[in-house]
Amino acid sequence: MTAAVCWHWFDAPRAAAEIRRVLVPGGRLVIIHFNWLARPANVVEATESLMRKHRAGVPGVELAERIVKSAVARARPAWFATLGTGIHPESLSTLTSAGFEDLETFSFDADIRYDHESWRGRVRSHAWVGASSTPHRVARFDDELAALLRQRFDGPLAIPHRVFVVVARSPLARP
Repeated sequence: MTAAVCWHWFDAPRAAAEIRRVLVPGGRLVIIHFNWLARPANVVEATESLMRKHRAGVPGVELAERIVKSAVARARPAWFATLGTGIHPESLSTLTSAGFEDLETFSFDADIRYDHESWRGRVRSHAWVGASSTPHRVARFDDELAALLRQRFDGPLAIPHRVFVVVARSPLARP
């Protein structure tokens, strides 16, 4: 069973327990994370800064984010330590608690090529933009991102990403 670039949307403990229940003995679960990486003065840092600027104008978003951050910080403080690194160690304890064995991880970095239009499309699909704004706000954000790219980032873009993979095996025998 593979979960590619979606595990963060699941209730991880419940999903891990259910996958463990239905997976054949010795079967493998593979979780793949794919994160862009902000670096000083790179296009990701500039894009995220613009995203934060536009999110600040959404009614109630700052209060909601403070409440969520506070709750997450209390429940999963280690998560904040790895924020922005593209490494997701919380998957390991979740899978171990669900009874998975022989956990393995690996990661690698890759520069993914985008032109300005495809980067704008990728960013518009981000939950902070397209999923949480009105069409008018998305269009305004996209116009500003297009201008930012023209002004500061010439030609094709090489966007640094980290791929982080967790492979876990269900026990060979059912309990």
